[in-house]
Amino acid sequence: MTPGRRRVDVNIEDLDRVLDGAREVPLSEADCEKVKTALHAMAAMLVRPRNTEKTNAVLPKSEDPGKDAGPRPDESSKPPAKGHGRNGADAFSSAQKVDIKHQNLKHGDRCPDCGQGNVYGQKKADYRREDGIAGYAWIARYARAFLDAYLKGLAGPKEFLRNGPSQNGVPAHFMTAMFRAAVVPPASIERFRAEAAQLSFGDLSEVYEQWRIRHQFFELPESVLQGWSEELLDANHVSEALEVLKLTVQLHPRSSAAYERLSDAYQSTGQRELAVETCKLALEEDADNADARMRLQELLSIEARPA
Repeated sequence: MTPGRRRVDVNIEDLDRVLDGAREVPLSEADCEKVKTALHAMAAMLVRPRNTEKTNAVLPKSEDPGKDAGPRPDESSKPPAKGHGRNGADAFSSAQKVDIKHQNLKHGDRCPDCGQGNVYGQKKADYRREDGIAGYAWIARYARAFLDAYLKGLAGPKEFLRNGPSQNGVPAHFMTAMFRAAVVPPASIERFRAEAAQLSFGDLSEVYEQWRIRHQFFELPESVLQGWSEELLDANHVSEALEVLKLTVQLHPRSSAAYERLSDAYQSTGQRELAVETCKLALEEDADNADARMRLQELLSIEARPA
């Protein structure tokens, strides 16, 4: 008679707590026993019990064993059946046969697929499950440090990544880590614009000076700055466009057109005095600038009107 299963009370919340804790630290002996007991109980429920009763133990024995038995061939003269089970492989004449190339491989044999290397038996791992859990926790810690360093810009996690594993408290032989600094991409107008936007266009002049220190031959042509400011104005980013125009007259002080565009931006933001002064600078650089002269007359006429 098959013995009854041992009753096991499983607390799902308790198991969840144990498994969640295993992500950070190795399981204790008590927690390990809980998980093992639950798994064994589940396996016992899934496996169908075998019926080990024999036919001769169920049916009554015949008084004359040879009464109904026919003549038996000499079993010793029959060749052994091929394959596993009661029937040999040749008995399945309609079945598709698959050639298994690795059936006779042994340690040191040539690889049957590529023919270039040898196959070797795998050594059994010399670490325990607890070691794997602890190693996973350290990998997770390094991944979080990477995200904090390069997404949040935190200095502590970046220093953590630069240190060797032993400096960070990683046990010996757990992992290896190598820090490789990123290669600075070449300077470009797109990268300068992206950095300016990241700094909310604050003090573009200082940003440009820092770029010239890092990239000695970096230049911002007037045409590029003009197109950039026009894009910002079209998108109604007037304050940002004003900063770009200030940088334009700083880098190209002999450009009458640059002063004229800056004067226009000052006027649109209500800074009439600065608009007048900048328009005068445009005429100083080019007295024949008719547009600047017309703008200056318009600004002066506005100032002369009674309040």
